[in-house]
Amino acid sequence: MKTVQDLDLTYVCTGCGTCEVVCPANAIKIKTKEGQYFPEIDMGKCIHCSRCIHICPGREENNRTSLKTCFPNSIYDKSIGYYQATYIGYSIDKEIRFKAASGGITTTVLLYLLENQWIDGAIVTKQDPKNPLKNLSFVARTKEDILESVGSKYSPTHTVSAIKEIKDKPGQYAFVGLPCQIRAIRKLQEKYSWVKEKIVLTIGLFCSRGVTYKGTEFVVDKFARGTRKIKSIKYRGDGWPGGCRISYANKKYTIAHKDYWDPYFANYFFTPYRCLVCGDLFSEGADISLGDAWLPEIKKKDSIGTSIIISRSKIAEEILLKLKEENILHLNICPKKAVIISQKGIIKRKINALYARRILFKLLRRPVPKEDKDNKDSYAVKDFIMAAMMLFNAAFSKSRLGQKILLRVPKDVLLKYRNILHKL
Repeated sequence: MKTVQDLDLTYVCTGCGTCEVVCPANAIKIKTKEGQYFPEIDMGKCIHCSRCIHICPGREENNRTSLKTCFPNSIYDKSIGYYQATYIGYSIDKEIRFKAASGGITTTVLLYLLENQWIDGAIVTKQDPKNPLKNLSFVARTKEDILESVGSKYSPTHTVSAIKEIKDKPGQYAFVGLPCQIRAIRKLQEKYSWVKEKIVLTIGLFCSRGVTYKGTEFVVDKFARGTRKIKSIKYRGDGWPGGCRISYANKKYTIAHKDYWDPYFANYFFTPYRCLVCGDLFSEGADISLGDAWLPEIKKKDSIGTSIIISRSKIAEEILLKLKEENILHLNICPKKAVIISQKGIIKRKINALYARRILFKLLRRPVPKEDKDNKDSYAVKDFIMAAMMLFNAAFSKSRLGQKILLRVPKDVLLKYRNILHKL
């Protein structure tokens, strides 16, 4: 194989944009196809150097041996990876905390680093002003830029592509991304000195799996009045766990998080195939990893937002403790056991049942990423049933017929179906 185009991209590609960054001939562009991002190569420009295929992070899982070099003085735990400390907390700024997805930690950290000249900017993602149904990753250089990126985006991003903008510009930057994108940055830092010099902090978001743009279109069709003339869509924020807000010129719709997530996305409809063979829930390559604090006591009393925070590196610890000392972040130590409880159901499905999904993919002669030796686990018959259901649901929702059927299936039926899948 010579280029990423020789791969079965439907099953291998994460859509991160790494191949576009390393191409010396500028022959690769990331384009949308079937609701996902994939690379397209201009073979007239391609020089067949194979850099794109060798760097592709979609071909392998996290290599925890190589991550040890990133976090040399950190504790290792098989469940959450390398870490220095684990916290629970939120931004002291009430407005940021309210508008963010779960506590405002990312926004608050980036604003502090930018205002105090620790960084010159941050690679983040916002809604594309030219197409509200899509995302746009960019280099945020001002407070206003960072505030534009607040909130979760349950749709694809090729965030790594945005680092091309900083290659020939001075300064140091933070990078905010999903586990697969953080893995891409670590691979780039191993091979390209300019990436290591310029990306000085990575913030990774917990991720159960991605959702294709077909999922976005489905939500808009199901709960609002379709994709035409839409002005904006925001999946999270304005309280916790927030709701999806869809705006048109003269009409706004608000859908509770549980009404679109539980019957549809929690059933693994509109899930990219590559996400089904990913076991990185906790963004193990990031300096700081963040996710919702789905703890019983938090769910009972919190309507604004609280985060679980995993600090993995020395620089992460320095930043977090400084913001706590200056009363910018509210932070308390969170026992590792509580971190795991907060993501208990997702750990069962994403991590514990991963090996069964890998075997299923192999039986179906579908490519799977090279696995880390440390990630091999036992499996049970129920894991194969769960794996088959996940794969079927992802495939079913890719077709137009499947989407039409889902629009008509009663929510209660889908919730019962979800309960069966989640109880396996």
